[in-house]
Amino acid sequence: MTPAPSSSNKNVILVVVLVLAGSCVLCAGGAIVLGGIGFLTAKDVATPPVPTGVTTAAEFAPPAPFQLVSEGRWQASLADGSAHHGVEVTRFPSRAATSGLSALSEAWSELIVPQWPGAPSRVLPLRRFANNGARVYFASARLPQQGFKRKSLVSLYLLQVDDRFEVFSVVQSSVDESVGNEMTEAGAPDVSHPLVEALFKGLAGSPTDVPLVDDAELVGSWKSSSGGQQQYVYVLTGASGYDAVASSVWWTFEAGHEFTYKFSGAVTDTGNTRFSGQEDRGTWSLEHDLLVTNGDTLKRKFFVVGAGEGPGGKRVVVLMPEGKWTLSPGAIAREGVVLEEE
Repeated sequence: MTPAPSSSNKNVILVVVLVLAGSCVLCAGGAIVLGGIGFLTAKDVATPPVPTGVTTAAEFAPPAPFQLVSEGRWQASLADGSAHHGVEVTRFPSRAATSGLSALSEAWSELIVPQWPGAPSRVLPLRRFANNGARVYFASARLPQQGFKRKSLVSLYLLQVDDRFEVFSVVQSSVDESVGNEMTEAGAPDVSHPLVEALFKGLAGSPTDVPLVDDAELVGSWKSSSGGQQQYVYVLTGASGYDAVASSVWWTFEAGHEFTYKFSGAVTDTGNTRFSGQEDRGTWSLEHDLLVTNGDTLKRKFFVVGAGEGPGGKRVVVLMPEGKWTLSPGAIAREGVVLEEE
């Protein structure tokens, strides 16, 4: 989901929104949206500092342009051409710190499902970092909101502070009546992400210096599958065409830090199908949130930008390959690799 903030004073975290839809192995009954993943650049992978003078969650007060609308609830808005984007944050009572993933699932069922018609009962819990490198557990989903034609991105965050979780919900909404507005709907949360990150600036949690995943959590067998197809008709001749692409990747990470890798893919173009494959083996290591694989054929590096448990109870990790690291919000949707435990 994600390197910790740098040991320098660059406390910069950006929201990244990942939408997993269609036939994705993690999707159950519709699209699952992952929001609020922070990440920096390769040189920022380091042990997070313990800052001084940061605001604790107990003293949480969103900065401008957020305005208090009722106790524990703030709103902010911004204009983007013909579109108007809004962010609403609500703070809930803190709860005892237990297992982060199970606590998040329980909080989602208690706080989101009853208030949002159509909210899935099970979501994919992930982790990101707070301003000082402490873990924040979160889950998100696109849900219909009364008074809005577009679905809103609803996220729930649990920040651990000593023996308790501080609980926040964040709702990102968008209104755009212009022609072609549906084409920009998917990117609407990207526009409001700076407002979301402003909420987390100054927030400190505990413990710090904890990576999103440790060695034991990565040990096991993992698989990632993807594919797509399109059918079309030539306007002038009436002839039809069909293109398709599909691929699967398998990783096995042994406790002794050895790995095996296998790739299998197929491409169909104008009736011809071509197959490809690749295998590799070697050693692996975790350098905080950087996964390094030293194979006989390839040497690779991945940012671990997400980790959690899927709706089916299987473990999930989200990796972004070296060479495709970027600060562009939404980049994980294009470049991220989602691995599910086999």
